[in-house]
Amino acid sequence: MAQSIDVEKARKALAECGYTVDAISQINEGSNHYVFDVTLAGGKPAICKFARVRETEEGLSQENKDTLFGGTLSLGREAYLFRMMFLHRKYTEYMTLLTGSLSSLKE
Repeated sequence: MAQSIDVEKARKALAECGYTVDAISQINEGSNHYVFDVTLAGGKPAICKFARVRETEEGLSQENKDTLFGGTLSLGREAYLFRMMFLHRKYTEYMTLLTGSLSSLKE
């Protein structure tokens, strides 16, 4: 049976790995992970992710593999995806400003 990770299980797992958790809340996003917004000792912010394995995927996946697409999971991959999202948002903002500027020239 697939395991669900809630705030208390996440807090316990972090404590078992030597982290002191001051605050933790679940972010209800992500189809492949349970995601938590964490404040560690000293006010240090962190994002903690636990793999979400569906019942239909049990026994079919490998460690550090994306359960939907089969790609290798890594911090480098996460950083690349974050940069792509950031650049897309900046591009969208730029195009919105540019479109607004061009339409004001017509008036």
